[in-house]
Amino acid sequence: MRDNQHEQLFTGLTTEFEVPAFTELDDEVAATCSGGLAPVTLYTDPNYLGTATDISRSDDNVDNALFGSGANNNTSSIIVREGIWKIYTDNNYKGQSYILEPGAYPNAETFHLPDNTLTAIRRLF
Repeated sequence: MRDNQHEQLFTGLTTEFEVPAFTELDDEVAATCSGGLAPVTLYTDPNYLGTATDISRSDDNVDNALFGSGANNNTSSIIVREGIWKIYTDNNYKGQSYILEPGAYPNAETFHLPDNTLTAIRRLF
């Protein structure tokens, strides 16, 4: 099929069913659809070692909201799979902060907070 035939077929299908072709998913549903990987994973040790804690939404105190996960003030490396996130040293989105884009942050130096001080995380985009 030529490119314009694909476009015509897609346009015809979306018009025929009168349903939006795309819908916005919340973080939890998107993580499940993408194979279960959360947008952010926090690790207790450098180089993505130790206990891993998955983050799927903004959280003003990662330990409270994750039911005593131990992630509060215990993060030494981070993987951001999607979205733009801001991390903070204090709860309620206060204190020293840094913006993370998708990527791997193997130690506290790379995410610009003192080691083991991450307390809150907010999704910006």
